[in-house]
Amino acid sequence: INEKDIELCRHCYWANPISYSHIALKIIRRLDLTWSEQEIAYYDNIRKIAEQDNVPLPDFVKKIIENHVQGKCRHKI
Repeated sequence: INEKDIELCRHCYWANPISYSHIALKIIRRLDLTWSEQEIAYYDNIRKIAEQDNVPLPDFVKKIIENHVQGKCRHKI
């Protein structure tokens, strides 16, 4: 709130969502996902599994990605 450095602001997500180094001075990365048409069935299935496991959907999706990157997933993209 008290920081008034214009150069610092230029590197914020809110100023440049394509190429940023921080969000409100916190080291954070965002990924917005959208499912449409036939993809909605995948979203509904993922949401249902997350709810059954009592895990928030964003955490569940991050775990799927983490497992894939670590090679714990058998499926290739």
